[in-house]
Amino acid sequence: MLPGFSPGLILVLNLVGTFVFGLSGGIAGVRKRLDAFGVVVLPIAVGMAGGIVRDILVNEIPQVLRGGLYAVPALLGAAVVVVASKAGTHSFVFPLLGMLVCFAVRMIGLRRDINLPLRD
Repeated sequence: MLPGFSPGLILVLNLVGTFVFGLSGGIAGVRKRLDAFGVVVLPIAVGMAGGIVRDILVNEIPQVLRGGLYAVPALLGAAVVVVASKAGTHSFVFPLLGMLVCFAVRMIGLRRDINLPLRD
C-alpha cells in the first residue's frame, strides 16, 4: 500500500486504469474488425494483463487471483460495445457506456462483497 493514500482511492485508481486498458483493447478490436468473440476477449486480456503486471512489479499476488469480479464486468462492458458495433453504431459514446457499465458492476461487486465461487 502506498503511504499517504487511502485504500479506497488506490482501489478506484486501480479500477480506472484497468478499464482504460480494457477500453483501449476494445477500441482496437473494433477498429481491426475482429469478430464479436475477439472484441470481447481482447479488452479482458489487455485490462487484466495491465493489473497483473502492475501487481508483479510491486511484488504482490495479482489481484485478479485473489477473488472478486473481474471478467464478468469486463464481459458486460464489452457486450455493450459489440452490440453497438453490430448495430452499425460507431459513436464514441458506446465504448464510454461500456466502460461505465463495467465500472458500475465492479463497484457494486466490491461494495456488496460479491465474488464468483472458487473451486475447492
